[in-house]
Amino acid sequence: MGSPSYLKRRGTIWYAQLFVPLDHQNAVGAKVLTQSLGTSDKAEANRLKHAVLAEMQRRIQGARVATPPANAQADAEALLAAALELRSGVDSSEDADNAERAFDAGLDYFLDSQARKHGVDEHGHPLLPAAALGTIRRAHKAISGTLADTLGQRVEAYLSERSGPLRVRTVDEKRRHLMSFAEWFGVDRACTDVTRRDAGRYVETVIQRRTRTLPDNTTAILSESARAKETSSLRSFFEWVMLRGVIDSNPFDRMSTSMRTSKRGKEKARRPWKPEELAKVLRGCPEGDPLWALAALGAYTGARLEEIAQLKASDVDKKALVIREGKTGAASRRVPIHPVISPLVTKLAANTPDGYLIPGLLTSGRDQLRGAQIGKRFQTLRRTVGLADPRLVFHSFRNTVATQLGEAGVPLPIVQWIIGHEHLNRPGFRRHLAAINYGLGGGGYEHEAVHR
Repeated sequence: MGSPSYLKRRGTIWYAQLFVPLDHQNAVGAKVLTQSLGTSDKAEANRLKHAVLAEMQRRIQGARVATPPANAQADAEALLAAALELRSGVDSSEDADNAERAFDAGLDYFLDSQARKHGVDEHGHPLLPAAALGTIRRAHKAISGTLADTLGQRVEAYLSERSGPLRVRTVDEKRRHLMSFAEWFGVDRACTDVTRRDAGRYVETVIQRRTRTLPDNTTAILSESARAKETSSLRSFFEWVMLRGVIDSNPFDRMSTSMRTSKRGKEKARRPWKPEELAKVLRGCPEGDPLWALAALGAYTGARLEEIAQLKASDVDKKALVIREGKTGAASRRVPIHPVISPLVTKLAANTPDGYLIPGLLTSGRDQLRGAQIGKRFQTLRRTVGLADPRLVFHSFRNTVATQLGEAGVPLPIVQWIIGHEHLNRPGFRRHLAAINYGLGGGGYEHEAVHR
């Protein structure tokens, strides 16, 4: 861009201009100060500008500031905002040249003020936090019109696009994964700069070494599934970038296969419920408590907790529960109503005061889930009735239903449909599903616990 000239030409007349720091903008009443120099001669304008700029700086410094002085990052963000505003007004090469000069004027003022506040390094450069330096780089890209190609901008565009179909909590998790890499690599660097070697180094030195804090304040390496999920988030993001034509190949493609995995046998995180354990839970909870109905429906449908919490009376269709949406694409399905819970479902549908099959649940969390609070109560109830095994959670009912369906001779595709693991549309499949009377009886749950 060259050295800043603090000049802007309008028509044939030259103007002096100076960027106003963020913490003074309200008091000064402007983001950029401009004043006509009354000449069309550039050499003359350069001579006259010094006195005008000095007066502008006195005006800025003399303005009463109601808030404490901004820090380096806030000033850098103000410079970025000014760069974006200047760039938005660019219509011609001359406008672009003037915008760059205005930006240079603001950048010069910013660097000078930061040098006075924080000092300089051995090369005479102002001492700035890494975040502020990154923001300044973004401002440079903004004034040149290339900001949209930075890694940080692409991440935000991707998350904005994904925020519709995904829950807020899922988007937040993806943001943590992606911004961790962006900050490690450089949020203001281009996506095209990311090589497969960079991806491999990040997986090896960052993801594979991530730890979590345990209840006793010790740390442990994140689980294999958590590390694989983070790698998958990065692979999905760069797949999206590739499909937009920005890069030619995905640097994180198949990267999860390079991750260290344990070959040692270990206990599974969840296990199916035993009939006597379900009976303990149901007998340990008042029948009028929504928790009782939730446990019974979970045990005989294999549906996810939030899927059950979202069921309405209108979702009861003859002998099936219609689950309209859920965690995956296969979640939308019809689940046959087992004869054991059929009277319960009929009663719930007939007496609901708010339209939901399980009424009165409080929503919580950023996604306003109906099942979050009652899910916590379920875990408390489990421990209260003496079931201390941490592998017994509400989600374990899915394992239980799948196991008992398999033992009853139900074909695997039907099992997958019922619990929402796979969506099949082969001829006659729906008819087969509607006709099936899957058996959880005969060695299954104690039915009288549900009938009581």
